[in-house]
Amino acid sequence: METFRCRGYQAGEVAKLLIRKFIDNDRYISNLILQKMLFFVQRHSLKQDRSIIFPENFEAWKFGPVVPKVYYDFCHYGSFPLEIDPQEVLLKDPGLEGIIDDEFELWHDKTPYQMVQNTHRPGSAWHVIFDDGRGLRKPIPVSLIYERG
Repeated sequence: METFRCRGYQAGEVAKLLIRKFIDNDRYISNLILQKMLFFVQRHSLKQDRSIIFPENFEAWKFGPVVPKVYYDFCHYGSFPLEIDPQEVLLKDPGLEGIIDDEFELWHDKTPYQMVQNTHRPGSAWHVIFDDGRGLRKPIPVSLIYERG
């Protein structure tokens, strides 16, 4: 069984960093985009040094990998842009901020549809677990994210 080091953050903390990054750069971020970005930064960290940023599992939902707690924390926004208190003090970690910066640069100008296409590509971790709906809301193992993205 593969083991992965955990950086020790919570998905909600990382979500707030991502939201702040999008807001500070005048970019729209919905709950769908947030879920994609959480997946992309977790995948990036796994590929970079076999570490996970946060321990919460992704589940295979219809529109891609989802961290349920984060989804429910922000679902009241619907499709409107997400917001956080601009005065809230967020965690500081240059390594994590570097991963977020890298993924932001790759994805900030892409459409949600393009992000969905990435996570839904045949053979991806989400695709394997979702399995045409048979794996709906099943956890996506970290090892599968590492192996297949």
